[in-house]
Amino acid sequence: AIAAARQREVGAVVEALTDMIDTLSFDFRSNPEIGLPRNPSSKTRNIIHTILARMSACFDEAFGDHGAYSRYEVRSPAQRGFTIEHVLPSEGGMEKSWFESQAGYAKRRNRIGALLLIRRKDNEALADVDFPTRRAGYRDLTRLARTFHPDFYTDEAVRVLNELGLEFEPMEKFGPAEIEKRHEIYIQLAELTWSSRRIAFAARREAAEDSRVYALNLSRSLHPA
Repeated sequence: AIAAARQREVGAVVEALTDMIDTLSFDFRSNPEIGLPRNPSSKTRNIIHTILARMSACFDEAFGDHGAYSRYEVRSPAQRGFTIEHVLPSEGGMEKSWFESQAGYAKRRNRIGALLLIRRKDNEALADVDFPTRRAGYRDLTRLARTFHPDFYTDEAVRVLNELGLEFEPMEKFGPAEIEKRHEIYIQLAELTWSSRRIAFAARREAAEDSRVYALNLSRSLHPA
């Protein structure tokens, strides 16, 4: 009887959250160049950081890792704080040969699909290393960073990605085509992050846990920046 009552309470919270989110409007496709400008202001960096934090937390939650948003929102200069990581190094060596021009390289490395959140200490350790070295370093970092590396793609990971409809794949290089592909996946992840589909997915994943607490935490994490 207690379990049934709790499930009814959870259902009511999920329904209320779904109705609330369906009234919100987040059009991430209206700005196809979303990312960092060449010389971003602190306000712009904070906005992109928050978007990446919410997306990263949503991705982690799909794998059962809850409460990640509060971690991602801790920012540098604290050594354990997170900062925006460019997948492509600022100068570039071999990577530049993948692009049509220096200007194209500089522009594309700032798109949101070419960005991650990682801890400041890891960002400093990977500063200006080439992409193959960087990809190897990502293997032990955040779940979103690990999607670059083939070791991420266990049977469980592939199953969750299929449920989410996100076509992440390991990448041997990170040129224009790869950035465009990842950029599109990020847009899909952002749409999921601010959608009622996330609630339904979470409800299925949390059927065997205390979903009431989870749903209340999720309502806070969904509040737009």
